[in-house]
Amino acid sequence: MASTIKEAESSNKAKVSILTSVAGTLLVTLAGRAQDAAKATNDPTRLLGDTWAQSTLDRLDYTAAPTSTSQTIYAVVLLRSRLFDVWTSEFLAAHPGEDVIVLNLACGLDSRALRLDWTSGRRNTTWIDVDLPEVVDLRRQVMPAPERGDYRLLVASVTGENWLDDLPADRPTLIIAEGLLSFLQPTDVQLLFQRICDRFPSGQIMCDVNGVWYKRLQVLNRDIQKTGAGVHFTSEYVADMEVFHEKLKARDELRLWYIPGVEVLPFRLRALMWILSWMPGLNRIGSEYRFDF
Repeated sequence: MASTIKEAESSNKAKVSILTSVAGTLLVTLAGRAQDAAKATNDPTRLLGDTWAQSTLDRLDYTAAPTSTSQTIYAVVLLRSRLFDVWTSEFLAAHPGEDVIVLNLACGLDSRALRLDWTSGRRNTTWIDVDLPEVVDLRRQVMPAPERGDYRLLVASVTGENWLDDLPADRPTLIIAEGLLSFLQPTDVQLLFQRICDRFPSGQIMCDVNGVWYKRLQVLNRDIQKTGAGVHFTSEYVADMEVFHEKLKARDELRLWYIPGVEVLPFRLRALMWILSWMPGLNRIGSEYRFDF
């Protein structure tokens, strides 16, 4: 009887075995957010508090637990997500009463549109989550859409030529590229930035990038290796990408160890980050960039 119940429960869950390569990495980040949300609300090491993560994870049927073997990976993902939440809120606050667009590229199973208040105090914010067909289909099965606001879920490959053509191009636009650029070819990253700057009149782009040493050491990252994804694009300095378009102006360049929240991490993680921050080459292994355009 117990076996029958288990099989019935499994049959009602969404299969994720179809996710390969870059799309498969969304399980690692989802598991990290779920682990963080399980901590007590008054725990100072609770970085994001993504309460949708565990319920989403519970709706998935996967053959192997999507857990990371490295708490460092989880810490980086959580700090990055929290920082991007703050930057998104700052963009919205800077445009009170204006019609704006938030374009979340390669959204995966990210719940930012659920956990942030992006509809209050402004006439119209259009939030568009974008991902590949198999990811969008999975997202529709396991995650609710926001109950308020103009929310859209768009099927598109960010490396495609014409997918931006149907989007409004008459208002400030925020582009979120979290956990994406490293897996694209360098030429595709440059073309993506050029198309964004040519399409929209003004806005911001926020993204995370990895340095050359991260690419060299990617074979040691078992969680990414299991998905079949690989790191292709790297950037050591924000100026490397500022040249992609004449409209791009760098606003922020944060190394991993300077992201707000590092101070509450366990001592061993803080010690590791401190050591890396002093090692030539490795001190540029990962960064968060924000551009105005």
